[in-house]
Amino acid sequence: LDGVDIAVRDSEGRIITSKGNSELASFLTYRFKARFQFDFTGGHRLWLNGGYFNDAPEFSLSFISPRTRNSLIPNLTTMKTASADINWQWAANGFNIRLTAFYNYIWDKTDLLSFYDDMQASFTNVAMWGIGERHAGVELGFAVPLGVEGLSLKGALSWSNNVYTTNPYMTQTVDNSSETVVENMEVPYWSYTPIFKQLSDGSYEQDLDGNYIETGRTQHHVAGSPELASSLSVNYRTKSYWFFTIEGQAFAGNYLDMNPLYRTKAACAGPDGQHLTPESITYMTSQEVFKPAFLLNASIGKSWYLNYKYNFGFSLNVNNILNDRTIKTGGYEQTRLIKGTESYKRFDPKYFYMSGINYMLNLYFKF
Repeated sequence: LDGVDIAVRDSEGRIITSKGNSELASFLTYRFKARFQFDFTGGHRLWLNGGYFNDAPEFSLSFISPRTRNSLIPNLTTMKTASADINWQWAANGFNIRLTAFYNYIWDKTDLLSFYDDMQASFTNVAMWGIGERHAGVELGFAVPLGVEGLSLKGALSWSNNVYTTNPYMTQTVDNSSETVVENMEVPYWSYTPIFKQLSDGSYEQDLDGNYIETGRTQHHVAGSPELASSLSVNYRTKSYWFFTIEGQAFAGNYLDMNPLYRTKAACAGPDGQHLTPESITYMTSQEVFKPAFLLNASIGKSWYLNYKYNFGFSLNVNNILNDRTIKTGGYEQTRLIKGTESYKRFDPKYFYMSGINYMLNLYFKF
């Protein structure tokens, strides 16, 4: 076929191929950091940190299908991060207390999910860009003596609000062909689930154009760690190098990792595209939060010294003494849909669970 162009091209006319070089992507990256510290009498210290970071996207997050295509993610740009925190610490007479408040804002972030799509009967890739996140919170840590030599109380508390701030765009491609399932499509329910105005009879109110009226939004959270975490322990150390610790930990605000397919209008409207209702939107887009959890841990240990030169000893740690195996530590939504007659159903998510009671014995010798 001399003279005939049989190359497969994307919507902008660029050739989609895994052979040869891709389009050149170049970025100007830079970072700024600043720190101001003030030391006061009486063991008080105050300092502030601030920064702005402009980072190039990783190679694996720069292509719509890194394994098979050399097409870059549309509007590929650097990821920006603005960060600030303020810290206060007081250390005197065996007391040590530190309080921190922080704020981080991220935008123009990209992400890529690769999975088998039942609807396409093929392995596919979903590339997302324009993701925004906000992480803000406070942290407290302290260690205080309890009036008995070697006995102290230690604690830590962290509270944060880690949410998505933008609705990104996505492109889904089939891995073993040139097919593009969707291209440059907004994910309208990525950052929140709308709350609709409901009437006394259970129906939902609509405006003159037939749109359901929103009265609020439930923000979606960045998964990965609990937003509320606390620890409180009693520690005892003797002059003969024995140590004993008993610790309680509490967690809350841990969220399931989301997938973008559930938060598109196509998934909410059903196979025929005619059932975009408040019930379907709420069901499909809501994010699961795990129940609060509590852990009880303990440890014991001792060290011995020989001729002030050698040191050997042991430490025994026992975790999750209450043997609670129902604690969810993380998980993710499966990128799969069950096709019904009028609507899609979500697949059951995957969960990670805390191990039951477990221990670790450590023996050491230093010379």
